[in-house]
Amino acid sequence: MRILFLALDIDLSCEQGDSIHALSLARSLLRSGNRVHLIVGADRAGIPSDGLEISVCPKGQHFAVLQHAYRVARRFRPDVIYERRFSPKVSAALSLALHRPYVVEINGLVEAEAAMQGRPLSEGPVARLKASLRKLTMRRAAAVVTVTEGLRDVIVQEYGVAPTKVFTVENGVDATLFRPMDRSEARVALGLAGGQIICFVGNLAAWQGLRVVLDALLNTPGSVRLLIVGDGRERQNLTDYARALGLLNRVEFVGRVPHDEVPLYMAAADVCVVPFTSRTSASKSSSLMMDRAGRSPLKLYEYLASARPVVLTAVAGARKLVEVTGSGMVVPPDEPMTFGRAIRQVLENPSFALAANRASEIVRRDHSWDAVASAVGRVLATVTDESVYPTYSTAREGHGAL
Repeated sequence: MRILFLALDIDLSCEQGDSIHALSLARSLLRSGNRVHLIVGADRAGIPSDGLEISVCPKGQHFAVLQHAYRVARRFRPDVIYERRFSPKVSAALSLALHRPYVVEINGLVEAEAAMQGRPLSEGPVARLKASLRKLTMRRAAAVVTVTEGLRDVIVQEYGVAPTKVFTVENGVDATLFRPMDRSEARVALGLAGGQIICFVGNLAAWQGLRVVLDALLNTPGSVRLLIVGDGRERQNLTDYARALGLLNRVEFVGRVPHDEVPLYMAAADVCVVPFTSRTSASKSSSLMMDRAGRSPLKLYEYLASARPVVLTAVAGARKLVEVTGSGMVVPPDEPMTFGRAIRQVLENPSFALAANRASEIVRRDHSWDAVASAVGRVLATVTDESVYPTYSTAREGHGAL
């Protein structure tokens, strides 16, 4: 199958959750026997292609992006178009022009993104027109893939997409990169001293809830330290807050590190945290929709694949895996005292570490990117039914069967 994968907002030069997701999925789809062309917003020099075709769309006007995608599609001749975007206008247009089905991948809601970034949602006739266009293009898609069951429900109920067209495929993890490693060896490699370590990995944004972790650190023994791996607009604010709490000697802001070095920091930790906050600038209705949609954080799968117990806040979509495996504790958001008690319990009770080892096997088996690609591939194969969308004959092009 030939898959034109549109990730038009993705910058591959930034190793963050969205770029890791898109690139990992594209590579796994390629490994499973498909031919894949990935169109992104920006690339990085020296990235190994491994047979994956990558092109960069021009910056600027929407028409230039569409024109580039159309030229690529005419040359590539896809059987299906797969777009990772909440407003799949480009894939909808290509579908009309080329008579090929398009499938949309949804990782979050417009309302949630605006709230997390502290932006008010636009209102007025233009905003309503855009919202109507989003709903129309979503309903016209051959299928929609969501990363949580809650998000699936929102797409069905709020956007009017037929339930039979919406599939849930959770996020994945690189099962070869994130795996159980010896804690002592990891600490030696990183030059870390002894004592118990809490680890957070991710973008430093207000919605990540790191202030709660800093407050919670006050309720743990003085020998417990916190590693914060990542960068973002909140770094200076968090540094100032840690200083005000008198915690700078117990907190290390590691900064952004290459993705293939992240597992070392997780391996060095005794417990890893996912402290999402419920505090946003969203309206009440948007907040309720966000709660229903839930989240599927990459960091949680990476923590568990690394066999590290976790403490996370009770957000829909993330908590089930931890509760089923017993590999950590789930607490209400924005409660530092409760978060601190949970950290102490996980550090003091070895049963959580044992459960995290069992969870690692489950996550690396059932939530690898290859497993995700297999599930997505089944959806794509379903919508490329030749009776509706005839595929290109590869024999006609002299390439033989795929």
